[in-house]
Amino acid sequence: MAKSLDLLARLSLVVLAAVTIPSGLADTTIDRMLLPIEVLGSESQTVSRTVALPAEQAESVRFLWLQIHGLRYADQASVQFNASAWIPLNNNTVTIAEPGRSFGGIGGGFATLVMTLPLPSGAVVADTNIIRFRFNRTDGVVSAYRVLALNFLTFEGQKLHPPGAFVEDAPETWTPPLPDEASIRAGRALWRGASLVASSLPNSPRIEAHCADCHAEDGRDLKYFNFSNGSIVARSRFHGLSALEGKQIASYIRSLTLPNPGRPWNPPYQPGP
Repeated sequence: MAKSLDLLARLSLVVLAAVTIPSGLADTTIDRMLLPIEVLGSESQTVSRTVALPAEQAESVRFLWLQIHGLRYADQASVQFNASAWIPLNNNTVTIAEPGRSFGGIGGGFATLVMTLPLPSGAVVADTNIIRFRFNRTDGVVSAYRVLALNFLTFEGQKLHPPGAFVEDAPETWTPPLPDEASIRAGRALWRGASLVASSLPNSPRIEAHCADCHAEDGRDLKYFNFSNGSIVARSRFHGLSALEGKQIASYIRSLTLPNPGRPWNPPYQPGP
């Protein structure tokens, strides 16, 4: 009996397949899905995960349950299962949970939304499934979204994967992409003085503001709220900088010795930790 339960538990684990930015996590997390899934950068950027489902579970799947931060407008994001068609996320294709639903759903007043997506027949198969998340297009302001949690649901709404199938990407494990002092100094100079463009849209104009003009002067807000290296690099490129310059800025932010209790979707203030 114990062996059967152990086998069922292992079959229920979600297998991590692809991570865009190395996390530095220990090997003990290799058979758990790393969260959040950050879909960053240029239009049509795609991030994938692989999910293993035994046949009896695959047959019972009817919905994908998602908690997403940063969906600001309809069709900003799409989801694909295996080789099926891409499904855009909007208020017609998903059911938004309360209270977000009463405040406009996608494009409304909530930055983080819980939603269920009905799955087409045959979208999920036994054994290996690949789920892809795509950032479809920018509106000139947004350049990312984050999948904070996901699960498969049965018709009755039961979640198939236990909490132990997932692991949070821990900011305390993050290190500067370029740890040498010269790169950190270059990142600080870029933060204060780099010439930026308004957005990644074609023919976007140069702006007078620098990073430090719209953020905290020393960048402590990015450290405090634990914006990842990947998100800093992607946002730097959104504003016209190179990948190298983005890594230098990220290295400068990582080097700051400041409290960092927050996350982009969970911004604690007083009386925070």
